[in-house]
Amino acid sequence: MANGYACILIQENAGSGQGDVYTKKILEKNTLLASIHMPDKLFSGKSTAQTAIYLFKVARPHEEDDIVTFVDFSYDGYVRQSRKKSTQEVNLKDIDNAIDRYAEVEAIILGKKTKTNYYTEENGLVIKDCISLKGNDWTFNQHKKVNTFPTEEEFKSAVNDYLAWKISSILRGEEFNG
Repeated sequence: MANGYACILIQENAGSGQGDVYTKKILEKNTLLASIHMPDKLFSGKSTAQTAIYLFKVARPHEEDDIVTFVDFSYDGYVRQSRKKSTQEVNLKDIDNAIDRYAEVEAIILGKKTKTNYYTEENGLVIKDCISLKGNDWTFNQHKKVNTFPTEEEFKSAVNDYLAWKISSILRGEEFNG
């Protein structure tokens, strides 16, 4: 393509690191705009590959300070069954506003106002971040920040559990150094 936008659906981490040479080459001529982490069972019954959708601005090299929108769309509102010989109505059921969820992700990616708020930066399902020009960090999970610092309530609970265990041990006459 010489201009416009391109969208590809690809297996996340394709080639176990051997695909980086291709992703790096893609970034030399195209800008990654969005990365959408798709449901695990997207192709249930056909394949178990974890997939993502990548959206590009064509014919504009990616720059290190370009912002990419990452969306965790692993829960899209559909439930899938792996019956190979049944109809779509049996294999794919909307159990939680799937149509609205797809519309919301489309609005997020296109920079439009959303009508729903399933996927937000506040709930951690949307991340806006930069990628490296190496082409090795296109997935949502690579940009997800995991908070390992306990909340005050979690800390109090852990201290309470420890003190209860220690007092119980002392009352049972168990000796320990500590």
